[in-house]
Amino acid sequence: MNGSGDWREELSGLWPATERERRALIAGLLLPGPGTGEDFTWRTQHASTARLCFRLLRSVGAVPALSVVRVHALRSPLEYRLRLCAGALPRLGPAQGALFLRGVFLARGSLSMPGRPVHLEMLVPDAATAGKVARAASALGCPLRVSSLRGRVRLYLKDGDQVAAFLGRIGAHRAVLLLEAGRAERDMRQRLTRVVNAETANLRKTVVASVRQCAAVRQLKARGAWERLPPALRAVGEARLMEPEATLDALGRRLGLGRSAVARRLRALERRCATLTGDADGGRRTGGKPDDGTSERSVAAQEHHGG
Repeated sequence: MNGSGDWREELSGLWPATERERRALIAGLLLPGPGTGEDFTWRTQHASTARLCFRLLRSVGAVPALSVVRVHALRSPLEYRLRLCAGALPRLGPAQGALFLRGVFLARGSLSMPGRPVHLEMLVPDAATAGKVARAASALGCPLRVSSLRGRVRLYLKDGDQVAAFLGRIGAHRAVLLLEAGRAERDMRQRLTRVVNAETANLRKTVVASVRQCAAVRQLKARGAWERLPPALRAVGEARLMEPEATLDALGRRLGLGRSAVARRLRALERRCATLTGDADGGRRTGGKPDDGTSERSVAAQEHHGG
């Protein structure tokens, strides 16, 4: 839904029912409007908006001269110009209401594409014009934020609910549906990304821990300390060597143990290895404590009570 997106086609296809509404829409399209006694040329690069403005002016008795030019290089966009002589300028409607805002947004607005962060803005030439637009929007319950941008004034909204409310007020109901669909898609994508990142982090931790645990078992075997360990610790160590990629839950199911029991016994093996190799930090790195239920006495007691 960028500057030439579906929202512009939708709004350009809405024809006001009464002359008062048409004059209000014209006032928004031509904003800030012609000066007193001066010829006026209105410009746009959007064919649908140019057609609407031309029809509106003809419907209130004005006779604009239409021209189409290519301003810069050969592949630059076409520019549509409507020229009104000073004596043929129509009486404009009040600078207020949904029709006025629709005209301003058609002539000067932009809206971010679906799936991207929501952003709606209108660029106007000066602070006085910005004040008119801001007051009209506030009267409809859609307060606009204001800032300066390269010599012009920008009125904008970034909150998705506020953008949807503004579009609904000016009649862009299909654009609201597209906006909501884009927001839902973006939220779902962000949730999936968080889930994937969490799963990736968990898998990385599992792999690192498995490598460390397998190394501890091999060290204990190589140094002749394996046979002196309690059978419960040896069983968990052998299971880890046979299935280095298995999760703690999978090892527990294989051994008939709970996840926490498997984790305690693997930590005990790492501590035994650290003690054997003189790694003073081994116990702290694996979260060891003096006796967390994996000492020989504790393991024997667990086996006696069924693990």
